Amino acid sequence: MKKKILMILTVLAMCLAINGVAMAAEPAVVAVEGTGAYTVAPDQASVEFTVENTAKTVQLAQAENAQKAAQLSAALSRQGIYSKDIQSSYRLSPVYDRKEYSKIVGYTAENTFRVVVNDINKLGEVLDAAMANGATQVSDVSYGLKDEKAARNEALRRAVLDARSKADVIASTLGVKIIGVRLVTEQGTNMGRYELAGAHLMKADGNAAPTSVAPGTIDFRGNVHIEYQIQ
Repeated sequence: MKKKILMILTVLAMCLAINGVAMAAEPAVVAVEGTGAYTVAPDQASVEFTVENTAKTVQLAQAENAQKAAQLSAALSRQGIYSKDIQSSYRLSPVYDRKEYSKIVGYTAENTFRVVVNDINKLGEVLDAAMANGATQVSDVSYGLKDEKAARNEALRRAVLDARSKADVIASTLGVKIIGVRLVTEQGTNMGRYELAGAHLMKADGNAAPTSVAPGTIDFRGNVHIEYQIQ
């Protein structure tokens, strides 16, 4: 019995010794969060054009809508926007009498074009051309980049620099030195897509002034968690 107890105590002592060595070998660290912001001008826009009309019959509503949609497509083509940059959705719904709610008095056809404008300087012209050629409404104007990679990388690089700057201040204040990096975790790079909140343009008369747009800027924000080894 005594031998068994002695063996157990020996094993426990060995485990404690090994654990103590492991804890002693664990380096001290300074853990910081880094944030990097990068602002860039957009070079691409996205916008929705709606072609909507109402007629007494399904056939008339569809025919009129198809004609206006074709007119809009042709106008977009003249602006250098082709099928690869256009997504469309179609809806046909009944119109009910205001007094007799079960009575159908007509049909509304609605064709929505989601359009990508790669030359952002032509956005105003594109809006005007669409409204003059079949579009009855413009909505959801937003701005972005054709290639976001470089902007995201720059935001991330600035986040790393921010983390190192914080770690240097902490280490200097504590009187210790940074000797390495123990852990780095990227916590995402977010883009604040700029949108014209509630952008909603209705068809204007022929004397309306050209549409003016202000793309503004897009903000990218990178975030990292870094643990620096110190001594």
